[in-house]
Amino acid sequence: MRFTHRIMALPILTAAVFLVVFVGAFANLREGTRLLQRLQAEYLAAVNLSNDLQIEAMQIRHGLDTAISLGDADLVRETEAMAARFRELLEAGRHISTVETEPLRNLNVAFERYDALARRVSLQLIAQVDIADTDTRLLDDATAMNEAYDELRGQLDQLTSHQSRNMQSVLSDTRENLLRRVRHLTLLALGAVIVLVVIATGAIVSIVQPVRKLRVAASAIAQGDLEQNIDYRSDDDLGQLADSFRDMQSALEADIARREEIGNALRESEERLALALDAANDGIWDVRLPGGAFYSSDRFAAILGYAPDEKPVNVAEVNAMMRGVDPEQMRQLFADAHPEGREASVEARLRRKDGTYAWVAIKGRTVERHPDGRPLRMVGTISDISDRKVAEDELRRAHDRVIQSEKLASLGRMVAGLAHELNSPLGALVSSSDLTERSAAILRERMAGEDCNPDPEADPRLQRALAAIESGAGGVASAAGRLEELLGGLKRFTALDRADLQEADVAELIDTTVGVMWEGQWDEVTVVREFSESPRILCYPGQLNQLFMALVHNAVEAMEARGTLTLRVWSDTLERVHVAVADTGRGIPVSQREGLFEPGLRSGSERVHLGWGLVTASRIVEDHGGEIRVESEEGQGTVFTATLPVRPRSLLSPDGSGAA
Repeated sequence: MRFTHRIMALPILTAAVFLVVFVGAFANLREGTRLLQRLQAEYLAAVNLSNDLQIEAMQIRHGLDTAISLGDADLVRETEAMAARFRELLEAGRHISTVETEPLRNLNVAFERYDALARRVSLQLIAQVDIADTDTRLLDDATAMNEAYDELRGQLDQLTSHQSRNMQSVLSDTRENLLRRVRHLTLLALGAVIVLVVIATGAIVSIVQPVRKLRVAASAIAQGDLEQNIDYRSDDDLGQLADSFRDMQSALEADIARREEIGNALRESEERLALALDAANDGIWDVRLPGGAFYSSDRFAAILGYAPDEKPVNVAEVNAMMRGVDPEQMRQLFADAHPEGREASVEARLRRKDGTYAWVAIKGRTVERHPDGRPLRMVGTISDISDRKVAEDELRRAHDRVIQSEKLASLGRMVAGLAHELNSPLGALVSSSDLTERSAAILRERMAGEDCNPDPEADPRLQRALAAIESGAGGVASAAGRLEELLGGLKRFTALDRADLQEADVAELIDTTVGVMWEGQWDEVTVVREFSESPRILCYPGQLNQLFMALVHNAVEAMEARGTLTLRVWSDTLERVHVAVADTGRGIPVSQREGLFEPGLRSGSERVHLGWGLVTASRIVEDHGGEIRVESEEGQGTVFTATLPVRPRSLLSPDGSGAA
């Protein structure tokens, strides 16, 4: 028998066995159904008849007893309907084949005797007024009525007992019949299964052996052993399959050799690409827009601080990793405005996994589009440009410092010129004031001398003139002193007489700054100075003056030119000096505190108009190697605290001296 014939024989034999077992089971089921229908139609009906007859007999007896007890003849007549139903049940029982005629006939005779006697005696007893006057014949009739009822009950019990015996006999026969059929069916099924198992075992053995050989050969080939020998040969289908395996083995040997050549070329190409991407510090990405599938290189995840197994696999995960990118910038990547597929690029500041930030350049090109123009696939690169951005930021800050230095130098030259121009008139003014005071003193001395005898009428005028001269001379001297003090403060503020990098007293610098800003214009601002002894620090005095001016100006604006401005300077160690500028203004909202020192922040009508003042202050503190922090409570005020090292490392030359 050929291999295909053996394979086809198994389901045919299985179907034949199933058919035999099914026919036997169907025959048993049909016979059981027939027996159940017979039981329901005949025997159960007979049992129900006996129960119904007993119930009707008891109801008739109960009705008559109730009529006698109540003396109501109408109740006796109502029992006639019950008697009619009893007779109808007897008539229905004659049509049930399992109910014998003789018991029904005896039951009918007993019922008719009881019904006639019970109805007559009940009416007589109801009509008899006095029980004591009841004659003996009526009592005998009542006794006969009870005996007739007992006989009726006996006939009912015999009928019920007879039907129960018949039912048990039928059930026993049915049970034996069903058990016999089940045994026959079990033997038939067992025999069929044994035959099927024997035949199937022979067929399976004839199939499994060559298949096992083919499986062993296929497993060896799958593991790379192309030298495996397939020794099964036959004219049947398995033999043809073995021939196909041998042909496949030869084809695989040729294909593997070709794939090895392609793989070597591909690995070499991938190695070049990886080296180029590593040298360029780039990661690659590929996104399919309809389904959101996303592929990226390990470098893509590394730039954002993620492990290779944490790489995103869909657009939703990419959006979560790039939550710092402006959505408008991301939309530019899809190049909707460039149907020809030109490259689009954005630069963004992203948050790494560890919370730090990185500047990246994201480039992308649409390589597949829908017929309606929508992008379907994009590829691109991501580059870490943090070092470049840091260098650009340092260059910008250096440029800002140069501009600021030029501004301070221009201011210094202007103040120097102004001081030079004012020194001459100031000297003349001081000299004239002094000359006036000395002349007035001489006149007053002469007027008070003994040899002086002025006109009494002229004395009051002379007194007033001298008083006016003295008052004017005092005012001129006070104004000259104030002007001299102001010029001195301007010189100190612009550090005209100092080098760019030098040691300075922080308390003196902040006090000079407040003086130059002319605190007198803040009529409703109370300035409180709390300066503790602190070491002198190495710094750029001009930049620190700008820092303190920005903080004081910010505080005054926050208080709307009224309140208390507290300036504190203290040192907890010999290595740091702390400067605090506190105001009693309206405070900074929590939503604005993050990024307070970032460029471009505007607060509108809230606490202050920040502009670039705090940004510049923060950069000056960072340039001096310090830190600045803010504490604020809405409605209570704000405290800016700058901590400056005494000798900042960022300003020291390699030999430890101050850098020029």
